[in-house]
Amino acid sequence: MNDKTEIEEKNKAVGFEPLVMLPCPYCGGKIELKDSSIIYGRSYGNVYICENYPKCDAFVGTHHGKTKPLGTLADSRLRNKRKETHSLFDQLWRGENRKMHRRQAYKFMADIINIKPERAHIAMLTYEECNKLIGELLRARQHNGLQITCER
Repeated sequence: MNDKTEIEEKNKAVGFEPLVMLPCPYCGGKIELKDSSIIYGRSYGNVYICENYPKCDAFVGTHHGKTKPLGTLADSRLRNKRKETHSLFDQLWRGENRKMHRRQAYKFMADIINIKPERAHIAMLTYEECNKLIGELLRARQHNGLQITCER
């Protein structure tokens, strides 16, 4: 076993996520686990954040009271694209005009953008995958009469 694998195994054993061992995908900086007050001015829990924040604005929140990330690191461009994607995607399974149940919607997501079901969370998608999902949802609306509105 190499050093990195040993460290990952030890971190998993004590509840640390391997995310802190990866470099920032935007600038190559070190990823740190900090309180979210560094971003929001008040605490909403922990975030994984690039050491070069705010120059590099990559971060991701964690599950409440945990160190498990809610998704992947995202800069402001990707966070905005994910918000746009969510506003469109959520129309499939939320509200009185919903077309399917939540679980069905996420399976639909995985199928139409060709990703593994365990990655079918908008917080895990890349910018390109968000664009692909938006395009597929808009095509489905056109061809199948889905009532989906795009707020761009």
